[in-house]
Amino acid sequence: MGGFGGGMPNFGNLSEENQARIEEMRKNFEERMQSGEGFGGFGGFPMGGFGAPNDSTRQGGFGGGFPNFGEGGMPDFGGFGGGFGGFGNPGGEGEEDEEGGMGFGGKHKYVSSTKGIASKGKITINSGKVTIKTSTAGAEGIEGKEGVIVNGGIVDVLSPDDAINANATIEFNGGTVIARSRGNDAVDSNPKGGFFMPFGGNNSQEDTDPAIIITGGTVYAWSQAGSPEEGLDCDFAPLVIEGGTVFTVGGGMGEMPSVPTNKTSKQPSALLLNINIVKEQPIYLYDSKNKLLETITVPFSLRRSASLISSAAFQMGETYTVKTQDYEKTFTLNENFTTVR
Repeated sequence: MGGFGGGMPNFGNLSEENQARIEEMRKNFEERMQSGEGFGGFGGFPMGGFGAPNDSTRQGGFGGGFPNFGEGGMPDFGGFGGGFGGFGNPGGEGEEDEEGGMGFGGKHKYVSSTKGIASKGKITINSGKVTIKTSTAGAEGIEGKEGVIVNGGIVDVLSPDDAINANATIEFNGGTVIARSRGNDAVDSNPKGGFFMPFGGNNSQEDTDPAIIITGGTVYAWSQAGSPEEGLDCDFAPLVIEGGTVFTVGGGMGEMPSVPTNKTSKQPSALLLNINIVKEQPIYLYDSKNKLLETITVPFSLRRSASLISSAAFQMGETYTVKTQDYEKTFTLNENFTTVR
């Protein structure tokens, strides 16, 4: 019998021992639900997900079939667990990977009042178009507990909380990402040994996994909340830029740790301090010959923001200009990472 999709299975053919085990599972389930602990990743109840109020997997649609019930036998529980507790929209699509995470391709759109896409494992997006919009307080857009990887496609996320969040490394290797938060960080990585390192831990970053790695594609990370929220938040862990186009908007964090260093900015990058972002007003990037390299418009206003920029066109020793209607800064990239005041 493949699953619960066509009704509850008949347990009458099970042995007394196995029926007792099923009854014990049922009791454990009820106890966990009453205590609010929840279950993150069952393979197949065709109903909305359960979970504790702050469980990132609580919006799961558990559909898919209880695996491998056979006559007189116990189910094979190999299908339990895994990384993905469900889409905020139960009609969402995705493919579970071998490590319990999620892989995406094709076209997906999720509109949710709570989590958009959440996984206890790693979320990987390889292609297609993924559009996510969440609406209530605390409703993150994409949350992968063990990391988020974007290799391609178009990923457009709007959230009142973190647009993209992970407790591990977040990687952008290709495609186009527009991560926008109305009230928190646009992209927030909380790797092991990150935020609390200054309070007694090792703050050298030498033994800490990178929080965010950008090797290619286009990454727009925009927080309209103001200080201290950022476009890219690394919690004192390394931010690595090796390629791609990067333009962030966030509060005036100045020279706080969520910027690369000369060592980790392997492609030249610059931090623009106190740039005034005006809604829908174009931001232009020119090279020393007045050639237009990038034009960017942001859908909100934010005064005295901090913007991290990087481009594959950047070359060491060259001069560039960022210009808006009421802001203009010219700077020379004498180091891999340059602060522009």
